[in-house]
Amino acid sequence: MSAKQAKQSKSATQSIPGIDTQARQQQLVAEIGQLWPKARERAKELGEKLFNLREACQGEGESFNAFLKTLGIPHSSAYHFIGIYDECVLVDFEFPANVVKFAATANIDITDLNNRRVLLASYRSQNSPARPTDGTAIAIVGSAAAAIGEAAKVRPAKRKLVGFEKCCAAQDTAFVNMYFTLTKDTRKGSTQRAAVEGKYVSFASNFFPKTWFQELTDTKGLVLRIGRKETTLFKEVIESSDWFSPFVSSYTPVDWDVIPSRDI
Repeated sequence: MSAKQAKQSKSATQSIPGIDTQARQQQLVAEIGQLWPKARERAKELGEKLFNLREACQGEGESFNAFLKTLGIPHSSAYHFIGIYDECVLVDFEFPANVVKFAATANIDITDLNNRRVLLASYRSQNSPARPTDGTAIAIVGSAAAAIGEAAKVRPAKRKLVGFEKCCAAQDTAFVNMYFTLTKDTRKGSTQRAAVEGKYVSFASNFFPKTWFQELTDTKGLVLRIGRKETTLFKEVIESSDWFSPFVSSYTPVDWDVIPSRDI
């Protein structure tokens, strides 16, 4: 094969979309693989600091939310990093060898985070012995196995939407349907899709319930993300302390199942 033919063959190969996509994917995977260890460690470190600050605010003094506002950290971001810390602690924890052995005997998959969380709670209930006896290890695993077994029997009840959540869900449905109607004939990532999304945002923003909340700086971005099904209005309301609703007046994390239902 001549140099010219080889060059043409290489060019033809590079122009195949599938190959281009695979190369790009592999490149991104390699870059993420390099970034992940340090990113995980930093996220865990920040989450631990936020967790400790939240614990320190349980008593007297400034509230956790007040400190977050001073630091300029969104409420949802703080709890996101606390969640990362909690998961890292769970994943990184090394159970004593005999606990691992008896867990395997009891068919407890300790790679499953839910099982791991139950087993860790059982372990801590025994005062977290560094070198438990076999008897203690059996008690730890037995307690965890019983709890996991009972949890498997319980089928969670279907949760009913509360009044305010129903209102938000109806708003979401309207935005999603509007977005789909306008964008269904365009391809994702195309200039046509971008143009139509601009039209959607311009129109849908007029229906955003601004009167429920303080003035927002990113209303259009939120409307677009709701239309794309990337988030929901209710989720954003609950997770962000920068918003205030007359129906959900607390800045603390809310248990969605017990929010009082109110007619709007």
